[in-house]
Amino acid sequence: MGFSPHKVLVIRFSALGDVILVTGALDALRTRYPKAKIHFVVREDCAAVLQGQPYIDRIWILPRKAGLRGLCELGTKLRAERFDVVYDAHRSLRSRLLVPLVRASKVLRYRKNYLRRFLYLRFGLPTLRHTPPFRELHVQSLAPIDIHFARPTRLVANTTGIANAKKKLPLLATGRRRLAVAPSAAWPLKRWPLAHFRSILESMVAADPTVDIVVLGGPADTFCADLVQGLPADRVASAQGIFTLEESFAALAECDGLLANDTGLAHAAEALGKPAVFLFGPTTPTIGVRPQHPRSRVAERALWCRPCSKHGKGDCWRGDHACLRELQPSEVLPMIREMLELST
Repeated sequence: MGFSPHKVLVIRFSALGDVILVTGALDALRTRYPKAKIHFVVREDCAAVLQGQPYIDRIWILPRKAGLRGLCELGTKLRAERFDVVYDAHRSLRSRLLVPLVRASKVLRYRKNYLRRFLYLRFGLPTLRHTPPFRELHVQSLAPIDIHFARPTRLVANTTGIANAKKKLPLLATGRRRLAVAPSAAWPLKRWPLAHFRSILESMVAADPTVDIVVLGGPADTFCADLVQGLPADRVASAQGIFTLEESFAALAECDGLLANDTGLAHAAEALGKPAVFLFGPTTPTIGVRPQHPRSRVAERALWCRPCSKHGKGDCWRGDHACLRELQPSEVLPMIREMLELST
């Protein structure tokens, strides 16, 4: 009989979308070894995405500003757990420091294609043409412990979170269909122009009276108020700053689809079983974040300068943000209608 782990530790500190992309591998791990205890180390600001998920037995939280001392203290606690396997799904400097402190009998590491990604982003060489999506690479990284079947990413919305979200935003409790819209992104370079988002909202309100719209945003995304200003309050509502991260996921679970930049919320929607229209600019799906839902759509412009970034960090070296500015609402609106299966 082959190796059968009893206790597995998975490390992925951040970011939100990257943590979600590991969930398919966790689901496969739980299916293959139903009696194994699966623990997960994550940064505190991303922990909410994993709360209550059926394939995780315990979550270990690393404070966002934890230094070397905090990392060593965490390593001491993890070593006492006596893990059979540790899977470094991050391969960052901090995860490389943490893994030896755990002292597991078997260490697995996520296979990052550093060289091929560099050649693709820097010189435009087709080095990532046949690279599987990140969610499948995580499964491949677990092959040494007999994980060979890919699973879609999967999140289960918390019922308490759903109830709280509906209480805070009554529009989520209507019987009409709902489109979620997430206009923000961690880096401004990845954001579709707000005027384009506004055009989509106006068009949907005018053409589709059976569809309500929920705009999602964090505490800093105050521009969401401008997006919904003047639109009928019984059809369009901004949830900016009123939801916790868990409640934002719950709101996504209560919507029929999402329009979003290439962000963690787009991956959350798919993991919740909802389709999304992904707006790609400085990044591209070929890097490894290809959508998985059959009704999800990719909106992008084929420009010679794309992709220019892995995460969207930095400035547009052309200075005109053409990749997203030139992507017109008239091109995106039909994708939304197809995603929601609306009649044309």
